[in-house]
Amino acid sequence: MRNSPALDPESDCRRIVFLDTFVEFPFDTTRSLELAVFKTFAVPSIAELLDSTGEFTERGQKRTAASPSETAGSPRCSTATSSRRSD
Repeated sequence: MRNSPALDPESDCRRIVFLDTFVEFPFDTTRSLELAVFKTFAVPSIAELLDSTGEFTERGQKRTAASPSETAGSPRCSTATSSRRSD
């Protein structure tokens, strides 16, 4: 990443995820979210359930609202670096 040399992986993990997602790879991020929604409907039982409950037609925005900006603030971000090997 161009903006990352001064960023510390431990304390700046949320900023790193944000930069990766929205600055370095915005096109890839959008395509991956679109494919995730498409994959949901590739499984007939899930598609039928979402259709019958109106979960996608009535509350579609809720189904696609889990954007990377929301997950960038996830507490899991800080634990990702704890699994690194200490050499």
